[in-house]
Amino acid sequence: MNKGLAVLFLLLLSSFLSGQTSSGIEVSLDKAEIFLPCHSGIPAKYITCPNGTTINVQIKLPGRMQRAVKYEYLVTGGRIVGKGPKVIWNLSEARPGTYRITVRVFKGSVELTKSVPAQVDVGECPDCNAECLSCPNITIQTADIFVNRREIIELHTTESVDARFRWTVIGGTIIDGQGTDDIKVQIDGNLSADTVLVRVEVLEGGFCFEVGGCPRKSEVSLRVVKLWTSLPSLRK
Repeated sequence: MNKGLAVLFLLLLSSFLSGQTSSGIEVSLDKAEIFLPCHSGIPAKYITCPNGTTINVQIKLPGRMQRAVKYEYLVTGGRIVGKGPKVIWNLSEARPGTYRITVRVFKGSVELTKSVPAQVDVGECPDCNAECLSCPNITIQTADIFVNRREIIELHTTESVDARFRWTVIGGTIIDGQGTDDIKVQIDGNLSADTVLVRVEVLEGGFCFEVGGCPRKSEVSLRVVKLWTSLPSLRK
């Protein structure tokens, strides 16, 4: 075989290998879409977007191609961590957009496959810009703002909220319900003040309290009925 025929044979062989095996390679990504983490301070429990900005990449080759090969990865964003048929594509610093990864397989200096592209979409999690979760109405309600000394009254928040509360009563004693949204209070018998102050604070339960999106506290002043108003028959 002369030199010209040998060169032609190698070119044909290279073309044959490239064309034949390019359809046999498979590029597998464990995600087709990832979301960038939120930086707005929204608590993680309110974010429904999947976590993670890395993609597991796996290359599958036909059996006859798996020995003594070298892999080359070209990406339009992010970076490849590792080498071989299984690598990690890190897109933690990528901006929103569509990114492509191209895999090339070599044996020595001969490329066994044509370029095989795959792509992934990187976006912002819509939860990051969501409105704060509906705030609970924690206004304190009671049957009457006028109370008598030693009277037992009931107070509760406007809405029943799945949360833990801390009540404070100045001028009375909480006899039941501390920690819930409904309490019973007995007004002090020897109270000298004209008012009883009741305050409630939501300790937990979400509702974007962590980022200042909802009010945590509410309070109300109760008027203490004076003896002469509570016993009109004695008034002169």
